[in-house]
Amino acid sequence: MVKVVSLSEQAYRELRKNKEKAESFSDVALKMAGRRQRSTSRFVGAWERGDLDMTGAALKEQRRSARTEELAF
Repeated sequence: MVKVVSLSEQAYRELRKNKEKAESFSDVALKMAGRRQRSTSRFVGAWERGDLDMTGAALKEQRRSARTEELAF
């Protein structure tokens, strides 16, 4: 089924800019809509607690060494 949709000139230019040669405007609209629908919730539970602890420790060490380097000038 085909539907007629009205777009602003800006929206049309954005669709056209993202359209590749073999794609339809429907393909582009679906592709762009998919980007916006992504949620950060897909990352929940992706890291183990130990990974978070190691990352936190590494960040603290980098901050500590950066402060030390700044004072060395």
